[in-house]
Amino acid sequence: MNLRACLLGAVAACTPGPGSSPSIHGGKQALDSGPPDTDAGGSLGCDYKFGKTFIVSSMGWLESSEGFDLDDDGEVDNNLGRLSGLINPLYESTVKDGVRLEIFELTPWPESIGEEPIATGAAFFWAIDADEPPDPSNNFYGEGQFKIVNEQFDVNCSPMSRLDWTSVHGRRLQGKADRFPFVVTWRGTADYRKVVFDGEFDNDFKHLRGRVGAAWTSCSLSVLPWPLDLGSSLLDAFVGIFDIRPDIDLDGDGLEELITENQRIVACIDGDGKTRIEGKYCACDPRIADGYSVAYFMEMVPAQVVGVSDWREADTRP
Repeated sequence: MNLRACLLGAVAACTPGPGSSPSIHGGKQALDSGPPDTDAGGSLGCDYKFGKTFIVSSMGWLESSEGFDLDDDGEVDNNLGRLSGLINPLYESTVKDGVRLEIFELTPWPESIGEEPIATGAAFFWAIDADEPPDPSNNFYGEGQFKIVNEQFDVNCSPMSRLDWTSVHGRRLQGKADRFPFVVTWRGTADYRKVVFDGEFDNDFKHLRGRVGAAWTSCSLSVLPWPLDLGSSLLDAFVGIFDIRPDIDLDGDGLEELITENQRIVACIDGDGKTRIEGKYCACDPRIADGYSVAYFMEMVPAQVVGVSDWREADTRP
């Protein structure tokens, strides 16, 4: 696997192999309807119709002073923003090189939009380049064509990674999700909680700039490897190397403490301050539920989804 993509385990770009760890604004405007609906049936055996689709053309972590108030204390929550200077160049290079392809979809897409909020649906998908061979040079100019990997859908043919609520009014797009599992094909799932999306379209609704805030669970981080030491997890690195601790109390019992030895997690102490749970995967014990606040910036441009790919094809791509 490409080392840069692996380092971006910050968005679940890689995980250990099977069995090695636990699983886990004004006026009413006529809008461009985007590309024709694409049937995502095929190997799925179901009928999913894609709506208006975008490709993420730029992304990264906001600085720690920017983001959202996730715990209603009046303060911005973006603990991992302290590492934005390290992470962002890697995000940018993997996006531009076509290693990281994320599709953002809105459906149903309204025929017209005014100042009154209109409910819609929003989902993120991990994608592969439909070009043979893959050609990242045309990804971001409205000509890019992409396939969605079939494991991005659940058994009911619904997207695995979708927001619970989304609304568009004027040029503004907003959304929320209590839980948001972002599935990265063959590499794992990043488990986000308290997700907030806030974005704005340009006048033609062809360019979307947005910010996403969330709490990223400690358990999810504990099963994603730190590529500079594949025997360590991202959680090991955040705590043992950078001394960044969970800051979002997701279960209401106080923040948990993570204990390290030689820069690796060896135990967790529950928010009650008494219950100690041993082991490198202690963060996946149900009593250890807290997470790390993070905030992303994203820019998106139009994209064409031309079908669904089997995961085995995705595994042959960069």
